[in-house]
Amino acid sequence: MSQLSAKASVFKPINYIGEISKESQGVGDLFTATSYVKSKSVLLATAICFIRDSFGKMQEVRALLDGGSTSNFISQQCMNRLNLKREKINILVSGLNNSELTIKSRVNATIANRGNSYETNADFFVVPRITDMIPSQPFNVSLGNFSREKLADENFNIPGNIDLLLGAEIFYEILLPGQTNLLNTKLIFQNTVFGYIASGSIPVSSENKPHCGLIKDNVDLEKTMRRFWEIENVEPETIKNKETIICE
Repeated sequence: MSQLSAKASVFKPINYIGEISKESQGVGDLFTATSYVKSKSVLLATAICFIRDSFGKMQEVRALLDGGSTSNFISQQCMNRLNLKREKINILVSGLNNSELTIKSRVNATIANRGNSYETNADFFVVPRITDMIPSQPFNVSLGNFSREKLADENFNIPGNIDLLLGAEIFYEILLPGQTNLLNTKLIFQNTVFGYIASGSIPVSSENKPHCGLIKDNVDLEKTMRRFWEIENVEPETIKNKETIICE
């Protein structure tokens, strides 16, 4: 019969970073692996594009390209900076595990690439924040003979804020023929109207929150309207005094 020794060294799988908890169990110590995180991260595609502000001037913004979203999104901060006129709405969007978010406003805006060879008009749902900084941490990459000027986002390897999320409605419209694999990496560069977007796996020391590219509009109109009327029918809280208590 085989026996396990509490004094044995802790097993650490290759290419994984584990959190090890230590618990006292009378004789020796019990080590329990609480979580494992792969020592790599998936780089999400970003692009620098331009959006027309309320004065008709094109302003530079940084967009996340997400073919898994049925909607487009803009951050509250970006909407305020561009002074875009918003429309009040009350709808639900859902994501992973049926998580829901109530959207209170929407804007219509025109986006374009550098040089205005591509331009389109789209609706954007306004949200407080789209996602964390992308990428989550900086990483070094050698482009070799590939010109950085051809990139949709020259600083794709440096963490930066996201102003827009362009969903499937626009994502597949902007794709162009041409794809390049970077030598000795798992990065892929895909040609678009904004330039080459970078995506693929990159090595990191640790990985932050995973991003799920699945967002859809909630088509349950009855449920949406019920929530809308619940919000509309909330009565303001009354201040009770001696007179109201007596008349009650």
